[in-house]
Amino acid sequence: MNLPSPARRLQRLEVPCLVAKVTPEDVLGSSSAWRELQTCLRNTSEARSQGRGSGLSAVVIFGSDDANKLYEAGIKAKEVMKSFPAVPLLLHGRPDIAAACGCEGVVLSATDIPTVAARKILGNDESGDEQASIVVREVSDAETARTSAEQGASALLVDCSPGNEVDLDAIKSSQRGAASIPVLVSMGAGSEADGPAALEDIDGFVGDMGALTDLGNHFRGKGPGSKFADIFSNALLSREERESSANEGSSPDSFLTSPAKESGPDASAPKELKKGIEGGLRDLQAVVNEKAPRLIDGQEGNASTLISDALEALNEAILLVIVGEFNAGKSSVINALLREPMLPTGVVPTTNEICMIKYGDEMEMTQQEDGTFLKLVPCDMLKAMTIVDTPGTNVVLERQQKLTEDFIPKADLVLFTLSADRPLSESETKFMAFIKQWSKKIVFVLNKKELLTDQEVTEVSSFVQSNASQILGLQEPRIYPVSAKLEEENSADSGFGQLNQVIKDSTGAALGDGWKLKFQTALSLGQSLCNALKEQIRVKNEVLVQETKVVESIAKQMKKFSREMQRDANVQYSNMNRSMDSVFKATEELTDNLLSLNNAKDISGYISGKDTVKASPSAEILSNFEEALRTAVAEHRGWLLENCNQQLSYYSAFLNEKASDLASQKNNLSSSVQSSDGSLGAPVACELGELLKDRLNAEEALLSMSSEVLTEVYETSVKEAATTSFGTAGGAVVVALFLTFLLNSFTEDLVVLAFGAVVAYLSLQSIPLQRAQVNFSIRSKLQDYIKSLTDALKKDLEVAVEETSQRVEAMTVPVEEMISSEKDELERLRNQQEELESNFEDLLVKVSALKG
Repeated sequence: MNLPSPARRLQRLEVPCLVAKVTPEDVLGSSSAWRELQTCLRNTSEARSQGRGSGLSAVVIFGSDDANKLYEAGIKAKEVMKSFPAVPLLLHGRPDIAAACGCEGVVLSATDIPTVAARKILGNDESGDEQASIVVREVSDAETARTSAEQGASALLVDCSPGNEVDLDAIKSSQRGAASIPVLVSMGAGSEADGPAALEDIDGFVGDMGALTDLGNHFRGKGPGSKFADIFSNALLSREERESSANEGSSPDSFLTSPAKESGPDASAPKELKKGIEGGLRDLQAVVNEKAPRLIDGQEGNASTLISDALEALNEAILLVIVGEFNAGKSSVINALLREPMLPTGVVPTTNEICMIKYGDEMEMTQQEDGTFLKLVPCDMLKAMTIVDTPGTNVVLERQQKLTEDFIPKADLVLFTLSADRPLSESETKFMAFIKQWSKKIVFVLNKKELLTDQEVTEVSSFVQSNASQILGLQEPRIYPVSAKLEEENSADSGFGQLNQVIKDSTGAALGDGWKLKFQTALSLGQSLCNALKEQIRVKNEVLVQETKVVESIAKQMKKFSREMQRDANVQYSNMNRSMDSVFKATEELTDNLLSLNNAKDISGYISGKDTVKASPSAEILSNFEEALRTAVAEHRGWLLENCNQQLSYYSAFLNEKASDLASQKNNLSSSVQSSDGSLGAPVACELGELLKDRLNAEEALLSMSSEVLTEVYETSVKEAATTSFGTAGGAVVVALFLTFLLNSFTEDLVVLAFGAVVAYLSLQSIPLQRAQVNFSIRSKLQDYIKSLTDALKKDLEVAVEETSQRVEAMTVPVEEMISSEKDELERLRNQQEELESNFEDLLVKVSALKG
C-alpha cells in the first residue's frame, strides 16, 4: 500500500521559537557547544514525542567566510539532524551551499541577494511554490523590516546584543502592515534578558548555547506568565530534569497555557491505554527513522513527523477538519455549527488558506508564518475541539491543496461537505480516495438541501451513500442533509440538530468518547504506516527475488558464452584446415611437374645433387603457409582475449551497478549494506592477457613448425622419388650398354639390352607411385602440424574461458552476499512490522471496548 503524501511540509519556523547558533568550527571540531546543541535536539524530540510541544525550533551555522569549511560543516550537521526532521538547518549568507547540503533555509544580511533569488537557489516545492524554504532577513531599522516583509521573508532577525541599540517596537509595527511574519532577536551571552521592553512580545530568540541557557534560566524562573518558559524547558531540560523540577513544585507542565491543552480530552482517560499507544507509536517511529525514513512520498522525515504530530495530538483537543469543493458551503456549515457568522461566505472561493478555529476568551484572528490563520472564538463547542476550515478540493492554487492534505492525517473527524445541487464531483471523489488511505472517520454533510425537494434530497443522499460506500469500502456511510441557510433563519428543518448531536457524540459528550476518537486517530495512523511499510517490504522482497534470479542466471550465460566461443573457434580451425588443403594442392601440382619425363633437367639435378634444385618453388609455398598460420594464431589470441575481456568488463560493470543499487536508497527502505565504491575488482582489457601469457600454448606449438623443415622434408622426398624412379631407369640402361661391350655374342647382348630395357621401363612405371609417396609424406607432416596447433588453440580457449568464468563467478560473490544480507535484514524488518501491526490491532480492540 503506497500512502499518498500528506503534502511536502512547508518549511517554517514555529512561533514562539528558539534558534541555536553554532560555528563551522563547533560542528567540525565536535566542540562542547555542538554536543550541547545535540543534547537540546534530543530533549526537544523527546518532548515532542510526549506531546509537550516544541523546544528547539531551528539550528543556524554562522561565522565563516571559508566556503569549503561551511560546506563541510553543513554536510556533517545535516547528517546528524536527519534524526530530528522537525528541526530545520539554516546556513548564514550562502543559499548555494545551503542547497548543496540539503539545508532547509538561510539567514541573509541586508546586503545579501534578494529573498526571491535565495528561494530560487534553494529550490521550490513540487507545486513550484517558493514558500518551501526558510529565508530569514537580518534587519536593523523599521524601513528595512517593512521591505523585507513585503519581499516575502520568512522571518526578521534583529541584533539585540549589548551595545547594539535598535527600536524593536518600530521594527515590529512597520512590518505588520505588509505581512505577518515572526520577529526574532539575536542576543549574545551576557545580554540583559529584560533589556528591550517588548521582549515578551517577540516571536523567538537566536543565540549560541550560552545565550540560550542564560535566557532559559531567566524565562523559566518567571513561571506560568512567560510564553517562553515551556519551550526553554523542553529544549534545555531532559525528561529526568523536568521530572525532578516537577517534584520541587515547578513542573514545566504548570507553564502550559495553550487552549488546546486546557480543552483536551478528559484527564480521567485510561492512562495505561494511552501509554501503550504512545509506546507503540514511538516504536514505529524508531523503525521508520532507522529503516524507512522516506516511507511517505519518498520525502525524508515525512512519516516520522506524522508520528510526532500524532503523539502531540494525543494531548490536544479533538481536530475536526472540514473539506469539500469551494462553494460547497464549508464556511456556512461552520458558522451554523458555531451559531455565529465567524467566517466569510460567498459564491466565489472565500477560504484561500487553512483557518484553524480554537477556543479563546476573546475573538482574535492572526496569520501564522506558513500562511494559515488562527481564529480564537469564545464558543463552548470549541472547548472540546479545534475546527479546521480548508480551501476547496478543486482550488486552483496547488499549495492550498497540499495544505489541506497536510491536515488529513492529523484529523480525528472529517466533515466532508457536499453541495446538494452538484454532489461528488471528480475532485471530491479523488480527495475521498486520498482520505481512505488514512482510515479516517468521515461524516458526509449534504449542504444546501433547501435547493431540492424532499424526494430529490433522498435520491441525492442515496447516490452519495452508494458511491461513498464503493470508494471508502464502508457499508453505510453516514449522510446528513443540512441547510446552513435555514439554520441561519433558526428553522427546525435545517438538519443541524442531528448533525450537532453526531459531532457531540463523536467528540466527547459522553465519558471516554473523546479519548476513544483520539486513540482511534493515532492508531489508524499507526496502522496506515504499518501497511505502507508492509507494502514497501513486499516490493523490496520482489526486487531481491528478481535480483537473485538475475545473478543466478549469470552462470548459465557464461556456459552459453563458452558454447558460442567454441562454435566460433571451430570456424577458425576449419579455415586453418582449408589453408592446409590449399598448400597441399599447390605442393601436389609442384610434385607432378617435378616428377615428370619433361623435367629431365631438374630430375637430373635432384639425382646428381646439384645446387640448382635449391630454387624450388616449395620453399615459397611453405613459407607462405607458415606465415598464414602465424597470422591465424595471432588473430585467435586477439579474438580470444578481446571476447573474454568484454565479458569481464560487462559483468564487472553490471555487478557493480547491482551492488550500487542494493547499497543505495532508491526505494523508501534503507539498505543494510554499505555503499559500493563502484569496483568489484573489474579487470582492464590487458590484465587477462598478462595473466594468461604463460598459460596460452598455441604460439609455443607454432614454434615447432618451420617452413624450412617442411621444405627440407619435401625436397628430400622428391629427391628420393627421382632417384628411385629416374635414377634406377637410367642406371639400368647404362649397365646394359656397358655389358654389351663385355659380352661376346649378339644373343647375349640382346638379352642384356632387353633386361636393361625392362628394368628401365619398370622404374619409369613407378613414377606415379613415387609422386603419391611424396604427397603422402608432405601431407602427413602438414596434418601433424595442424593437429598439434589446433590442440594448442583449443587448450588456450579452454584456459581463457575457464579463467573468465571463474573471475565472473568471483565477482558475483559480493553481490550474492549483499542480496543475502538484504534478505536477512528485510526478514528482521518484516518481523518488526508484524509485531507493530499486531500491537496496534490489540490496542484498537481495547480502544473499541471503551464505554461511553
